[in-house]
Amino acid sequence: MFGRKKKEAPESVELPKLNSQVYEGSIENAFAAERTQRKMKSLQASPQEIFANYRRNLKMDITDGYARNLYAGFWMRLFAFIIDMIMVYALQSLVAGLLNVLTQGQYALLDAGILYLVKQVVLILHFTLASYFTNGQTIGKGLLGLQLVKDNQYKLSFMTCFVREGLGKVILATLPFLGLMVVFSSKRQNFMDYFTDTNVISLNQFAMLYEENVI
Repeated sequence: MFGRKKKEAPESVELPKLNSQVYEGSIENAFAAERTQRKMKSLQASPQEIFANYRRNLKMDITDGYARNLYAGFWMRLFAFIIDMIMVYALQSLVAGLLNVLTQGQYALLDAGILYLVKQVVLILHFTLASYFTNGQTIGKGLLGLQLVKDNQYKLSFMTCFVREGLGKVILATLPFLGLMVVFSSKRQNFMDYFTDTNVISLNQFAMLYEENVI
């Protein structure tokens, strides 16, 4: 009656079993297999093809949802811009020569304001049409492996190309110091990117991140 109360044996608690997949290393093997498969794809396709094929699987906003190093830096953009401006100057000279021939030398005698306006039209057409028909790659961007992107447009609209590339490059050519915004912005966006919700990515960097299975 007054004896020590016998303790009840604790209920046995079944510990959760180790995940057999982790224990057997199958998750690591699957990861390694996927990485190998991606590496093979990266060797067989160009960075542009990899981006075009894989872009729809991205879970975050391609415009500003990834690490800063995915986006093209100041010097790469500058070199691409210089290449494009060389092309623009060549086109402007060609157009001026043709108009001069067609007008029997009268075009060169026109008011300086009109000549300036024609040059700007050529610049706008070059950047707008090149970006539109190549889906974000002018000659300069294409040579350096860069591409203009907008998150909700797998194919850039004409208006996006016109505003961001056409009008944007007129402003940049007039006020080149605005290009320095790329250096200070968190996702390397320039002044026009903020208006058009766009950005410029490095396709080579994207291909490397894709191969390493981190994007």
